[in-house]
Amino acid sequence: MPNGSEARKVKVQVEAFQLFNQQYYSLLIQDEHVELDQGKAHPFYGMAQALSADLKNSLLELRYQPQINIVDNSLYGVEVLARWTSDEFGSVTPDRFVALAEEFGLIAELDLWVLRQSCQQLASWRARGVYIPIIAVNFSPLSFNYPGLKYEIQSLLDQNGLLASSLVIEVTESEKIKTSDLFVDVINDLHSIGVIISLDDFGTEHSNLKRLLKFPVSQLKLDRTFVNDLPNKLSKDLSEVVLSICKKIGAVAIAEGVETQQQLSCLKRMGYEVVQGYIFSPPLSKYELEHWLHSME
Repeated sequence: MPNGSEARKVKVQVEAFQLFNQQYYSLLIQDEHVELDQGKAHPFYGMAQALSADLKNSLLELRYQPQINIVDNSLYGVEVLARWTSDEFGSVTPDRFVALAEEFGLIAELDLWVLRQSCQQLASWRARGVYIPIIAVNFSPLSFNYPGLKYEIQSLLDQNGLLASSLVIEVTESEKIKTSDLFVDVINDLHSIGVIISLDDFGTEHSNLKRLLKFPVSQLKLDRTFVNDLPNKLSKDLSEVVLSICKKIGAVAIAEGVETQQQLSCLKRMGYEVVQGYIFSPPLSKYELEHWLHSME
């Protein structure tokens, strides 16, 4: 029989896998939303109209948060984050306007706008000798319903002279991921041309280990809830489980939301190699990122 320490370790492993596997979803991507021209009675119709107009006029802004390889303190990549300040509604949080875009069928337009701007910016940086290894762009699971997504992404990469290996598509772990044949096919198509596939917020209540068997994942991003509670023992044990899963499937583990030296030291001791968070930098404008990179030289 295992001793007390080993028994506790086994119990933690079991609890972790139960956490990751709480729900087994049916094999569908939900795509229910309110059409913009049919939702005039919806309480957020006006805000959705404003978002649609600002997208068409490219009035949203991008921020870039560095991801750091803490083994050699080099830049691993940057995550691209959209920000929206509306003339009518003021500053709208990302959670709110992303949910709004999903609700009103604008999410693919939003995600592709961010990708288009990101590719152009990465190409501009590289043309001026500012080297960013990879950019990570968030995609809602609902955007994978967009017809010809693979060809749209390949076209954007080609137009900007970028290799597919320069791009990470981050899919957020959520109840909206219903692993349909279409979703899996698009993920595999993107992987086949060299795009890096990342699962964001891994370890949340919506995480599903079966998903890792369905499509190729090159990155897992540890949910910031675990990082926030470090060095709490259970959070540490669960973080180690995620790292172990990454090693088994050959994926890079990224810890996000790192804010304190204590959290960073704990992640280092566990074996995490890539982190992002305010301990290194908040999300930055393109000019601020250039200045930050210069200061790191």
